[in-house]
Amino acid sequence: MSCDFDGNRAGAAVEWLDLGLAFMREARFGDAVNALMQAARTPGASEEVVKKAMAAIEVINDINGFVNTDLMNP
Repeated sequence: MSCDFDGNRAGAAVEWLDLGLAFMREARFGDAVNALMQAARTPGASEEVVKKAMAAIEVINDINGFVNTDLMNP
């Protein structure tokens, strides 16, 4: 999927954030992280968008790093 949002347009950061969250719901974590990072780096991104994007990336990292030790040590 290719997305070409105009980074200079107001609302582009929100669009990237929404796209990243949609990818998260679909368990497309690599695409989600890329879109969320773009949301955080978009010029003019609000502090709220940056915080939400970084929090979502942290959740993805927690999901990807999860290890069930009970399954590893029966």
